[in-house]
Amino acid sequence: MNADTLEQTGELAAMLDASDDEPRPLVDPTTLPVRFHRLKQLALSAAHYHHSCQLGDGVDSLALRMGAGVHAGLFGDRPLVCYRARRAGKEWDAFRREHQASRAVILNEREMSIAQSVIASIRRHTRAMDLLFDWPRSAVLEHTFSFELLGRACRATPDSYVPGVRVLDLKSTRSAEPRAFARDALRRHYHAQLAFYDEGLERYTGKRCDELYLVAVENVPPYPVVVWRLPDATRTAGARLVRAWMEQLLLAEQSGVYPGYVETELELVIPEWMRDDDEESDGPLQLEVDGELVEVE
Repeated sequence: MNADTLEQTGELAAMLDASDDEPRPLVDPTTLPVRFHRLKQLALSAAHYHHSCQLGDGVDSLALRMGAGVHAGLFGDRPLVCYRARRAGKEWDAFRREHQASRAVILNEREMSIAQSVIASIRRHTRAMDLLFDWPRSAVLEHTFSFELLGRACRATPDSYVPGVRVLDLKSTRSAEPRAFARDALRRHYHAQLAFYDEGLERYTGKRCDELYLVAVENVPPYPVVVWRLPDATRTAGARLVRAWMEQLLLAEQSGVYPGYVETELELVIPEWMRDDDEESDGPLQLEVDGELVEVE
């Protein structure tokens, strides 16, 4: 499973767990600051954004838990603790309550071993560490700030930034191989995420960042690390995505309508590559059913 599948599985489990409870009133999206993990849902539809607002920020999944564990161990902003038994029952509930106030990230033994290996790999990578912590100037780490974009309240938490210099996000991934990660990064809109942070930091600090970076680290042995810098064209493409999504969101919020993929009817057209070469292009469509060709009127 990739990170998206794991996150969706966690969301589904949370929804099923809550299905026995009384239905909760719908959350009005306009009452929530825009966060990028919700904003990117507009790449699908406004309905997906509306749905993400109903889920809240507490959905647990392996991918999110591992990412939080790596961040906690590397940045030291939250305790990182190991629970060596099954995550169920009274003992687990008591352990979780004990560490709730400190916002500790709780991993099992296998998860802790992986997280520590990932952290060690990042620490061995001189360039990644220089960018993340920016010695001797000391970067701002995992700081949440608020700002306005197109008049709409927004909130962001970059992994690391130095005002007017750079903003950076750390990504744990199944594959940091350059070609695979480049495709994955664009599909997951990482360039738009950095552009969102950049827009926010310009408004929050009064300074636009000179450079935008990603640090990708594999979460499987040998845990290689790759540093990516966003060139101007990629940065501009990300900013355009953010602006388009924000405009789409504002339109939905003003109208109170959060449409799905499309609102009009579509025509299902058979592409040329699916046609039978032996038949005329306007002839009947043939489909194979139980080993026999059947004509579709």
